[in-house]
Amino acid sequence: MRRLVFLAALAVVFCFTAAALADTIILTDGTKIEGEVLEESSTAVKIMTKFGAITLNRRGIKQIIRETAESAEYAEKAKKLAQEHVELAEWCEEKGLEDEAKSHYELALKFDEENEAARKALGYVKKGGKWIKDSGEAAKEPEKKEEEAKKEDEKKPAGRITREEYARLSQESVAKLQAGEYDEAEKLLKKILAAVPSDRTALYNMACLFSLKKEKEKAMMFLKMAVKAGFVDTAHMKKDTDLDNIREMEEFKKLIEELIKSSKENMLDWMGDYDEALKKAKEEKKYVLVNFSGAR
Repeated sequence: MRRLVFLAALAVVFCFTAAALADTIILTDGTKIEGEVLEESSTAVKIMTKFGAITLNRRGIKQIIRETAESAEYAEKAKKLAQEHVELAEWCEEKGLEDEAKSHYELALKFDEENEAARKALGYVKKGGKWIKDSGEAAKEPEKKEEEAKKEDEKKPAGRITREEYARLSQESVAKLQAGEYDEAEKLLKKILAAVPSDRTALYNMACLFSLKKEKEKAMMFLKMAVKAGFVDTAHMKKDTDLDNIREMEEFKKLIEELIKSSKENMLDWMGDYDEALKKAKEEKKYVLVNFSGAR
């Protein structure tokens, strides 16, 4: 799918597992998204995750870490080494060498922080997807936080959603769109828009959805709303096959033409460091335009 799914403002950390080599995109707020980078443009990066392909706004990306065959091999070897330390620690325990056993369990975690045997041996328990020391109140802390979060949610005004709910709705809507379950996808997107009416991601996805359903007038309406909310990636719109059913409409052509014209006046041509370009663009209140002649 060629849809923007997550806003860079998300503060939830997503960790999607890729089958082979996994690239990692780190957003400016610390959010991590794992998968395989498929495409990059001046305004967006498309990545394939276990939930499908998503496109992220360049402005919200802090760093892209590409996993090479060497780094993947290193990670695999490190896990094996961690397991060897666990086995040595277990041997030490059998021989009554408690201090040595503890040292090897700790070494195992240095090479594989998710090693379950080492974690449990060192007194950790897994709560809420995280390892914490099993020390009475500390072990109950995640449960307390979860209960407090539920109470806070109950106080929320109607229509409000948490960041966690936003993430879930975004993921599920993509899955439904990919499966062609448009009515279900529409319900999910409407929940997002009920809470965040100006969410340009959800608005653009609604435009894609109605285009796929051949409801052209609704598709154009949501596309215009997405543009008004800040979705200005004309290159993406022009090649997104989800919009094929409205591409020949004069209204669509006019929208793209006007957007390109206005965008040219608000673009910052750059070469070199992307973070510096973002900083300058923010100061000048412009969008970033990549100059590919020499820039990477």
